[in-house]
Amino acid sequence: MKNKVVILAVMAASVLGWADETKGTDSGSLNGELVGMYIHRDEALNRDIHTTVIAGEIHYETPSWNYLSATIAPYFSQKIGGLSGKGEDLNEDLLSSKHGSFVYLGEAYLTYAPNLWNIRIGRQALETPMANADNPRLHRNTHEGVYATYSGIESTTLNGGYLKRWAGYGTPGDFTRFHRFDADENSGGESDGMVVIGVESQPTEELGVKAWYFGIDKIADIYTADAEYRIALSEESALTLYGQYVEYHERESSGYAGEVAGVAIEIAHGGNSLYVAYNHGNTDAGKQILAPYGSGPFLVDLEEFTIQGMERPRAWMVRGALECDFLPIEGIGMELMYGEFKMSPSDAVLSERAGVITYNEDKPFSTRVSYAQIRDHNQNMLDGGDLSYDRFIASVHYKF
Repeated sequence: MKNKVVILAVMAASVLGWADETKGTDSGSLNGELVGMYIHRDEALNRDIHTTVIAGEIHYETPSWNYLSATIAPYFSQKIGGLSGKGEDLNEDLLSSKHGSFVYLGEAYLTYAPNLWNIRIGRQALETPMANADNPRLHRNTHEGVYATYSGIESTTLNGGYLKRWAGYGTPGDFTRFHRFDADENSGGESDGMVVIGVESQPTEELGVKAWYFGIDKIADIYTADAEYRIALSEESALTLYGQYVEYHERESSGYAGEVAGVAIEIAHGGNSLYVAYNHGNTDAGKQILAPYGSGPFLVDLEEFTIQGMERPRAWMVRGALECDFLPIEGIGMELMYGEFKMSPSDAVLSERAGVITYNEDKPFSTRVSYAQIRDHNQNMLDGGDLSYDRFIASVHYKF
């Protein structure tokens, strides 16, 4: 174990040195992030699981030649044995379920970017409602396929792509492997992939609108639309209104069908804000809301839960963010949030309360500490049992 840590430290020092040397040169660009993270989860089933890792992402992009460049990004996570549980006490959220500590090629793609086009082929991080890089644990989710954007229309970006597989937190089994979209723990799946078409537009300074279509073979056809409107109250204050609608059309008895609507309002002053959101989902009996491949498109989105995978959900949340400039140490921020989820006909009721403290005054370095308390009020969400748990995460980040 000590030898592995020494090797990782030497690799990190070498990469950081090279990253500094290659800035502004013809050798390409090198950047990434190193993370030290601790996670602890105390479950109602009397399991107390925890893990500590040193992890990171290292991105290298070649110089552009005739609008063409290549990018590779290995993702890695090394368990620190003395600060991690063993056997059933090990939390695998930060580790491969099959291999423990891991290194895998999270991103590997070619970019062709002539004029107003950007076309990528390979493993890449995306930001769409149903295929998203956002990950509530460690590394970003990435997807394999071809994806293109065109920004030649004023204030509008056109998106289109075909995705075959994905990897990341939330995939069945080992999240360091790339899976088909209908894979589960017992099967590699048979889906031929996902078609993505999207339009993002900002017709005025205040208004932004987006519309997307996702055709996922053997799963569902999904249509999403959302809008936000910002009203300036003063130079430092603004009120923002949000609305969204998502519709799922089932394919091949997949079990995913229904619709979701949502509204939210946020008032902000400087670095302080108050956000309130509501989502309502309608599904036929036995159907549920599809869990997106990455973070979901829903307005109710807490540290641990959104409405994904729920049957006929009704959910609301409130979140307050505070810029703690009254403290003697600059750069500290705080968030407090609470949300409730109700489902029928299961009569399940779930609540989440969470708090987050961040520090990022020194730009390369940042820290984040979060605590979430999940309560399954009717004790029937975990195969008829109690899903309740408490979760604590502390992390230190260095970006280069």
